[in-house]
This record gives sequence, C-alpha cells and structure tokens, in this order.
Amino acid sequence: MKDEKIRRQTVAGSFYDASPTQLHKVIEDLIFTASIKKNGLPVQALIVPHAGYIFSGATAAATFKTALNCDYKRIAVIAPSHYHSLTGIAYSSFESYETPFGNLKVDSETIKKLMQKDMHWIQSGNPPHKEEHSLEVQLPFIRHIFGEIEILPFVCGRVDDKIALSIAEALLPFFNMETLWVISSDFTHYGTSFRYTPFKDDIRNKIKALDMGAVDKIIELDFEGFSDFIEKTRATICGCNPIKILLMMCHLANKGNAIIIPELVDYTNSGELTGDYSHCVSYAGITFYRKV
Repeated sequence: MKDEKIRRQTVAGSFYDASPTQLHKVIEDLIFTASIKKNGLPVQALIVPHAGYIFSGATAAATFKTALNCDYKRIAVIAPSHYHSLTGIAYSSFESYETPFGNLKVDSETIKKLMQKDMHWIQSGNPPHKEEHSLEVQLPFIRHIFGEIEILPFVCGRVDDKIALSIAEALLPFFNMETLWVISSDFTHYGTSFRYTPFKDDIRNKIKALDMGAVDKIIELDFEGFSDFIEKTRATICGCNPIKILLMMCHLANKGNAIIIPELVDYTNSGELTGDYSHCVSYAGITFYRKV
C-alpha cells in the first residue's frame, strides 16, 4: 500500500537513461557544455522542453543552468496532459515522485493550502500524473541539480483565458523567489503524424519562423497576443496552456512591484539531429528573470 504514495517513473530507459551512473554523466556533460549568458538577476521561472534527452536534453540543460546559483524552497512544475482529458490543472495524492537519483518529495503543505481554496479549476487526480512523460522528464534534472528539494507537480488540461486568470490568481502567492516555476513544453510538432503541415517547402526555416513568432509573444509577456497566435496559426505547442498560466502569473506579478524579464536561452529542432524535417519537433528554452 505504501507504494501507492509514490509516483513511479515510466519513461526511464526510453526518454532518459534508467542507470543513475549513466544518467549522471549525461546530465553533467549537458550542463558543462551548455553555453549561457546570465544577466545577474534571480530566476523566477523556466520554459523547458520534455522530449527524449537525446533530442531536447541540451536545450533543457542550458535552461536549467541559468537557475544553478539560485536558492529555492520548492520547485513547481506545470506539464501538459498528453493522455487524459481535463480542464484546468490537477495535483495528485502522491507523496513523492521517483527518479533514478532518488525520490522527490511533494510539498504537501502547499498542496493543502491550494485545496482550501476549493477551486473548480485546480483539482485532485492521480490518473493524469501516472503516465505523463512531460512531467516526468523534468524530474531527473531537478533532482540532479537541486537535490532533495520539494516539488509541486501539476498536470494541465484545457485552459481558456478566464480559467488561466483564475488559476494564476490562486497560484500567485507562490510566485515568489521561494519557488522556481518550471513550465514543461515542446514547441512546433510538424508532420502528418501530428496532423500539422501548414507548409510543404523550406520547412526548416518556416518552422523556426513560426516558433519565433510564439517566442516573441512570450518574451513580450503578451498573454493575449500569445493566445491569439495559437488560435490563428494552430501552432502545435503542446504546453501552450501551461505557458498561458505562466504569462498570466507574470502579468499579475508585474501589476505589483515585480518586474519579470524573459530571455530566450536556446532553440533547436529534432530535424537537426535526424536530418528529417518532414517529421520533427522543435524545442525552446526560456528563462524568466525577476527584478523586484
């Protein structure tokens, strides 16, 4: 019965190495080789890809590296749901999440505070968490870099503008420098298997232009512009709803005394590795610095 309190890893050995020794080496090498320029401000949030480490690990490592010297009490992760239909975000009753490096404990006290809000759009549900790779692939990086830090794991489903505002208002008390927010998202999924082929020529450059259109809206902290961009282009950014929640939290924080400054850290595409742009996924890493 005790095991039911642990969310077991499900994509170890496929998305990333199951061996702690080998995985340690992979992550250390990725972080060491990542070239970044920090602006000296503390990091409030990250947008990090969640594909197999062979594809998106370098972008993920570079993005996490920007937060290396920051001190946090907890790390919150909002990941898109790929397997379960839900509206809003879901936490779970799991007490810890398994990684090859050891378990990460859930910040149950903060979860209890959220439960007291009795919000329809923040709900409890284990099923969306059990198979969700977009949440799981962030955890080995977190455990390796930040050690035995507590986490706030959320899986996100459908979100419209009003729901994003409602969730952001509920989460805002934890949008501070005690908490690093990790938004899990890949960018454009191109190809017939993704049912997304808006262009057939010069695919590589057009995908990048499409992604940069979304990145520009994010860098500008333009919630409405980003939402309109997704609706207009139907861009297959799987974490667009978690990104919306983050943008809304940034908007609310900026109405206070905070200044949130996003910067693009890294961008790549699986086609650069495979040579196949007829079926590819792109990855962007974005860091959100905070100036108070």
